[in-house]
Amino acid sequence: MLFSHRKTFLNSCFTSLIQFLIAFYNFSLLLAQNSEETQTEGSIGTTTVVKIESDAIWCPTHRVGNQCPEETLLSFYKCCGHLNKECCFHLRVWIVIMIIVLPICLVLPASTFLIRRILCSSSQQPTGRAPSAADRVRQLAAEDSTTFRRDSDDMVML
Repeated sequence: MLFSHRKTFLNSCFTSLIQFLIAFYNFSLLLAQNSEETQTEGSIGTTTVVKIESDAIWCPTHRVGNQCPEETLLSFYKCCGHLNKECCFHLRVWIVIMIIVLPICLVLPASTFLIRRILCSSSQQPTGRAPSAADRVRQLAAEDSTTFRRDSDDMVML
């Protein structure tokens, strides 16, 4: 009975963690899209990046510049450096957030388990250890109070 409650509790915790990670992933994607849109809108006034039909980025311009590598799911490139002549590598925002959040989600439960195991083990006696003298005295006292006396114990010396 106890194990079934513990199992359902662990299943519900695991399900909640998965749902949280999915929601966090969706939120970080939305945040990354919004930040890219605002960066594009902010740089329209002083544009040095020209996109050709193939969506390639040229720094500073198509005629006199370097072509940056294509964007991927994990990274993108921007013009930077002296006179915006160089292509700079940038990680997407959601990747940076996941690099921070995933270790926390993996290390926190493990460290909590270990700390709880260390602190709570002193209150529980391990099963592999022999009973101490005090435990043996308590056991004998409990047996003595619950067992019947033999006939020889009832004799009283005069």
